[in-house]
Amino acid sequence: MPDAALALENAALRQQLAAYRQTSKRPEPRTGDRVFWVALRGLWPDWTRALVIVKPETVIRWHRRGFRIFWRRKSSRRPIGRPRISQEQIAFMRRISGDHPGWAEDRIVEELAARFGVEHAGSTIRSYLAPRHGPPGETRPGAASSATPPRRSGPATS
Repeated sequence: MPDAALALENAALRQQLAAYRQTSKRPEPRTGDRVFWVALRGLWPDWTRALVIVKPETVIRWHRRGFRIFWRRKSSRRPIGRPRISQEQIAFMRRISGDHPGWAEDRIVEELAARFGVEHAGSTIRSYLAPRHGPPGETRPGAASSATPPRRSGPATS
């Protein structure tokens, strides 16, 4: 038996002996005991040979439960969907679009990036702009308009 395997078996037996000394009745594995056995399962292929206080299926169940808890916590930290735009940024977009009516969405995107360190799409900016008070059909300079036909590339056909 290699020295590493012997050392792992010795550690496993000592751990179980310590668990037995904690109580006079049947030992109840604590969190540290569970972590020890789950880690030992990954390090030592012959871990079931030294296991006495619980069944090997129990250690596998602990590992699966820990895996589920880990991924549930990891995935619940992130909110679902797009990140919300703060009211401060919305107020800034409305103020700056009213103060500078000639600015298109791309210029406001640059200002937001410089001031808040965030990047929003032009379509997002457009939905928060201050209302325009001008003739109907007039768009901001530089902004795309649905009334403008797309440019054709290539030779014109008649």
